[in-house]
Amino acid sequence: MTAARGTYLLFLLLLGVAAALAALPSVWSGFHGDDYIVFGVLSGTLRKLYPSRLDVFNFCDGTADHMRRMLDVGILPWWTADTFRVAFWRPLSALTHWLQRNRRSPVQGTWRWLATVAVCILMGLHLLVSPYQLFRIASESDDRTDERVADSISTDPSLRGQGLIIMSAPTAVLVFHWFFVRALRGQPIPEYTRLLASGPVSLELYRPDSRSVRVRWRGHQEPGFGVSRPFAVGERIRLASTDVEITATDTMGWPSEAVFRFDVNLDDPRLRWVTWDGDEGRFTQLAPPRIGATSVVP
Repeated sequence: MTAARGTYLLFLLLLGVAAALAALPSVWSGFHGDDYIVFGVLSGTLRKLYPSRLDVFNFCDGTADHMRRMLDVGILPWWTADTFRVAFWRPLSALTHWLQRNRRSPVQGTWRWLATVAVCILMGLHLLVSPYQLFRIASESDDRTDERVADSISTDPSLRGQGLIIMSAPTAVLVFHWFFVRALRGQPIPEYTRLLASGPVSLELYRPDSRSVRVRWRGHQEPGFGVSRPFAVGERIRLASTDVEITATDTMGWPSEAVFRFDVNLDDPRLRWVTWDGDEGRFTQLAPPRIGATSVVP
């Protein structure tokens, strides 16, 4: 072996060790984003929506039946377009996630060692390109937004028989992730959830009768989830226990005002009302307005 070749092999060895050390902080970084979705599905809590454990990357298959069930439960907001679809066919990745999740698996111990070796090799290759960025992100990452949001909603078991009405949230994706975080952690999930609006806009809520509330957006809200069609004044969206009627739109056809009619009195204990507190970064309880009254949600 020539001196140059020996130096080169030593360089590769040291580079691999440096890569493994640089990636080490990611072991304690916890779950983020889509991790909650995958492991939430594998928990089995949402089996009615996701019956297959080997199809966990099929978040929304775009079929009318699946879309209807997701809208009724409230994982997707009422304004989601019919064409919305996020589905990936990744059976091998689904299997490896299942092996990691399933503690009864006879190969779990062996799998963890093999996975550790594979991760070290792959991370070594990857860190040839971006060692500094990975170390910085992994070591500084302590974002627990999804978990804080999940914890801000009551864990009272009675929530399973209630409707959760979210007046406003910064983004519909936050509410989407919320379901899977709760499923993964075994926390109660409401019978259904209704997100009235999302985005950095204030709302004007007027209550004309015991079961209805008119919502007027003071600005353009964040749509999300593949909105690709305009709404028409008078259009109605019927969901489980809720009816939404569009009463005004902007120049782009996006709702600027809508009336939400519920099957029960807005003050009924079967409904739990919350809204987003931007200062605290969490949901807080907020009662609906009285009959004939108007309230503003910042």
